[in-house]
Amino acid sequence: MASIVTSPYPYPYNLNAANFVTIKLNQTNFLIWKTQLLGLIESQDMTEFIEGETAAPEPTIKHTREDGMVEERVNPI
Repeated sequence: MASIVTSPYPYPYNLNAANFVTIKLNQTNFLIWKTQLLGLIESQDMTEFIEGETAAPEPTIKHTREDGMVEERVNPI
C-alpha cells in the first residue's frame, strides 16, 4: 500500500535551487550569490523560514503500525 505524503506547507519541496541560482558560492562571490538566493527565497514567499517565523518540521514522526506497535520514522516533509 503506497502512502501519499502531504505537506502542511504550500511550497514545492522538490524545487531545484541550482535552476535559479546560477552562481556557485565561493570565497569571492558571496554578495552576488546571496542576492540570487534571496531573490529565489522571496519569489517563493519563503522568507518566514529564514527569519524564524515558521518553525522547522520535526525530524521524526511517530507511526502506529497495524499491530499496535508505535515506531518512530523519519519525517518525509
